[in-house]
Amino acid sequence: MLLGPSGSGKTTLLRSLNALEIPDRGVVTIGTERVDFSTITPDRRGHLPRETRRRLAAYRAQSGMVFQAHNLFPHKTALQNVTEGPIVTQRIPVAEATARARELLAQVGLSEHADKYPYQLSGGQQQRVGIARALALRPKLVLFDEPTSALDPELVGDVLGVMKDLADEGWTMVVVTHEVRFAQQVSDQVLFLDGGLVVEEGPPSQVIAAPTQQRTRDFLRRILEPV
Repeated sequence: MLLGPSGSGKTTLLRSLNALEIPDRGVVTIGTERVDFSTITPDRRGHLPRETRRRLAAYRAQSGMVFQAHNLFPHKTALQNVTEGPIVTQRIPVAEATARARELLAQVGLSEHADKYPYQLSGGQQQRVGIARALALRPKLVLFDEPTSALDPELVGDVLGVMKDLADEGWTMVVVTHEVRFAQQVSDQVLFLDGGLVVEEGPPSQVIAAPTQQRTRDFLRRILEPV
């Protein structure tokens, strides 16, 4: 889990793991793909060589991203949103992708909403479609960028429940969140970021329950104290 104030670099770190942002340096391995970002240099026009683009595409395919604002295709049903990636990018047969999508929609509690369009779904339901869409690509790593921040408070629990189930099933996830109690219950490792730096890291029993850094203590006190 990645915790920290707004502007601390949490989303930038997440986007760097997915190579949506290209870091200046660093080596990351996800699944079978390893990228040394210090070797990625665009030409004078800012274009990347074809082989570099191919390597980055293979690397990106190892992870799935769940965004803050759902980012569903508005003209496609929930089922079509989930099948789009496997059919278009992975060339999976339609019947196989559809069967897999129905399984995933059932997993996130949306079997009865498969044929609905995003405007017919609540924010929490749209976010759960987004989770199913990310899982449909069978990634080695699932990245969540504050998946509950745009939701009404009564819908947050539904999405966090799905994420907890994924953690229990053994999915590897990196989650940017302000839901500190959720991070305490679910995470194996917590990083607290501030000003683009990792201020503190460790298991939740340390970073959340007994932080050693004053900056971490100040942040958690403001987040957790009653309004």
